[in-house]
Amino acid sequence: MCNSSCMGGMNRRPILTILTLETFDEQVLGRRCFEVRVCACPGRDRKTEEENLKKINGDMVTGTKRKRQIPDKLKEPLPAAGPESDDDIFILHIRGKQRYDMLKTINTSLELMHMVPVADQEMYRQKRHTSKHDQSSLQPKSGKKHLKALE
Repeated sequence: MCNSSCMGGMNRRPILTILTLETFDEQVLGRRCFEVRVCACPGRDRKTEEENLKKINGDMVTGTKRKRQIPDKLKEPLPAAGPESDDDIFILHIRGKQRYDMLKTINTSLELMHMVPVADQEMYRQKRHTSKHDQSSLQPKSGKKHLKALE
């Protein structure tokens, strides 16, 4: 099914290309017409592409459709069946700088908490709870009571 260049092609016909040079206000400055030869042989082109692909990949390429294979670097590793360890490192793909900063802060806090002994963590929790309770009893619930106390 060659379009114009093969001598014995059934669909062989001349193809003319016309180029027109015009100004912005559509005034024609010049026009040229010339014949173009186009050769598109699907069988030959497919064979050439398969040979080139065969040279690159080294695999035998057939005309049947194959299932797309995921490269090894994109495959997620399967979790191990053994006991979980806190030393495992995981990679997260995060979309957006704001989310990244928030998750980074959470991760840093968790790592710091992991370094502090459990007894000290309980002490900090109790201290924080008592300081919140003391502050809430000292401060008035609304602004009017606070103004009356100042008078």
